[in-house]
Amino acid sequence: MYMPDRKREIVEDSKIRDYLLSTEHPDGRSKALFFFSLGLQPDNTVMLRDALFASGCEGGA
Repeated sequence: MYMPDRKREIVEDSKIRDYLLSTEHPDGRSKALFFFSLGLQPDNTVMLRDALFASGCEGGA
């Protein structure tokens, strides 16, 4: 996903922690399990956010 205005994007750490890295969230659970398999944990919100933004800037999937 390419994000042309990446520098203007804001993603709250709570959105990542409570959705993408939460096994308690009904929609985020499968995403959390995927990220856990990559070694990420709920205290890695900054690392995941930066990786997602880097992917968006580079046009990665």
